[in-house]
Amino acid sequence: MIMMFSRTSLAASVALAAMATGIAYAATQGTVGSTSTGTAKINASKGNSVQISALADVTFPPSLTTPAPISQTACVFSSTGNYTIQATSSYPSGGTFRMNDGGSAGTDFVNYSVGWYNVTAGGIPVTLSSGTASGTITGANTTSTSCGGGTNSRFEITVDNTTFTAANSSTFTDTLTLLVAPI
Repeated sequence: MIMMFSRTSLAASVALAAMATGIAYAATQGTVGSTSTGTAKINASKGNSVQISALADVTFPPSLTTPAPISQTACVFSSTGNYTIQATSSYPSGGTFRMNDGGSAGTDFVNYSVGWYNVTAGGIPVTLSSGTASGTITGANTTSTSCGGGTNSRFEITVDNTTFTAANSSTFTDTLTLLVAPI
């Protein structure tokens, strides 16, 4: 038995098969009558999201000797619970974080390191390298972008003794940019 289809009946058959499988390609239009009903499929996609907050500036007290490390807490929200962090210095040298003296020449630098903790106390830091994303970090808040007004992580700044001791007497600054991404 040979079956013949016109273009119209073939198109209608394909459309019906697509609807039967749950795939809708277009809205349906109403017909003329005392009432008319049409349909439109509504789609919305939400990707993973992340936010870092509760940050504050870090200021070391004036010192003649290398200052002790300073920790600063933060809040990390990730819709997945996991994230990576990338810390970037404004004055990097390779993967080294550096503060600049800001003088007219701006050629005197003090190096520092950054350790990231997924807890606010204790724990083992992930040592960061300027401009390089960390591996997967767990423990992000998954329900509150503000960690319920608290914090759930911290970073620690440690000034390098060698470059601090060799530096001229000055004020050294850097802007540390922290970029988090959901995993």
